[in-house]
Amino acid sequence: MQAKELCAILGIDQERLKYYKKNAKVFIPENQAVNGRIDYTENDMEKLKKIVLLNKAGLSCGEIKAIQEGKTDLSTTLIEKRKKNIEEMERLRNSNQLAMELLNKSVAYESLETDHYWNKVDEMEQAGFEFEDAYYQELSNRVFLHEIECPYCGEAQDIDLEDYLLGTSSYEKEHGMGPDVVYEFDSEDNCKCQFCEKVISITGWVREYPTGAWDSEDITVQECD
Repeated sequence: MQAKELCAILGIDQERLKYYKKNAKVFIPENQAVNGRIDYTENDMEKLKKIVLLNKAGLSCGEIKAIQEGKTDLSTTLIEKRKKNIEEMERLRNSNQLAMELLNKSVAYESLETDHYWNKVDEMEQAGFEFEDAYYQELSNRVFLHEIECPYCGEAQDIDLEDYLLGTSSYEKEHGMGPDVVYEFDSEDNCKCQFCEKVISITGWVREYPTGAWDSEDITVQECD
């Protein structure tokens, strides 16, 4: 079957199929391309179903890739993901309760009793409760934003490295501030300069630690042979 038919059956778009093959590298078709087309098999469809299913269970392509490569196993990954989801749900619950209390009081920005709520939140955090801090969500998004210079025309431009995410690796530090995460990137032939439209190669990694904060990076931008 052709890509269009396969994607229609699975309810995914062809960009997602392309991402699985070229960027995340979690899916390798059984057949090679002939005249630019691949004849997908029933086994290919089953492989893709498994990947989509695990995505919907909350696993990233990087985590799926690690399982495929034998670096970890499915049960361990799912247990860790469930633990993180429970922690996330707890933070969201606490933030939602705070938002509902403010809403029920019909507070206005100008008359917000800052000290009262500040002290209440501080007491809860001292007791071990956590909140979903939107600042760190925004900061985490900025970890992937990067300014590059085209090796052809020299023009500077902003790119979103998340579009070229190859995989992730992480570990928890004892008494640390969340997971220490390294994101690996490889644009292959999927990135064009916004100005001269020539294909450029972007490879490397970015380290996020503590959670939501840029720590270090090693990004290489070069001409694409």
